[in-house]
Amino acid sequence: PLSAGEVTLAVTLASVTRRVLIAFISLLVFYLFIDLEIKNFITLVAFTLLSAFSLGALGIIAGLWAEKFDHMATVTNFVIIPLSFLSGTFYSIERLPEILQVISKANPFFYMIDGFRYSFLGQSDGSILFGLVYLSILSLLMWFIAYILYKKGWRGINIDLDFGAIDMFNFFRKGDTNIQAAISNSVGKKNLYFFLMHEVLFHWH
Repeated sequence: PLSAGEVTLAVTLASVTRRVLIAFISLLVFYLFIDLEIKNFITLVAFTLLSAFSLGALGIIAGLWAEKFDHMATVTNFVIIPLSFLSGTFYSIERLPEILQVISKANPFFYMIDGFRYSFLGQSDGSILFGLVYLSILSLLMWFIAYILYKKGWRGINIDLDFGAIDMFNFFRKGDTNIQAAISNSVGKKNLYFFLMHEVLFHWH
């Protein structure tokens, strides 16, 4: 079996792969409609990977914490969206009062957006080097938190039609939601077969 570190790293890197593919496709589409120029390709790649990694790890943390879909919506509505609007995406933080500029520079989303702005426009509101270091540390920290939480124990939903498997889940995974049910793409009665050592034990209708 995979270790907690391997699982969390694999899921995070899968999230990075998905985000990189979306970014690549988006750039291709933008090129069809606007004159898009990349001023600094290296920073674009670096900030894309760091942003995707840190947000992927955050997604694991949220998934381990959430017990229902409403909890995931809470993370989106009260963490992701506010930080996005306060990141300087739609304005320059230089227009803000000094105290709000200080607060904005503690926002990791500010450095993500600032890195992308620098990559395309060659201009930035903050230090690009500091942003790279900040997001690198944040990415490692977020992954480490996800690793600790996963290693400590995760909760999930287990769906299996085998009542024996559900009994095992109820014994070993008491914190999970264990459901004995079948999943199908159509409504109606189905034939159910259980096999053990290539012998049919029983047949349900």
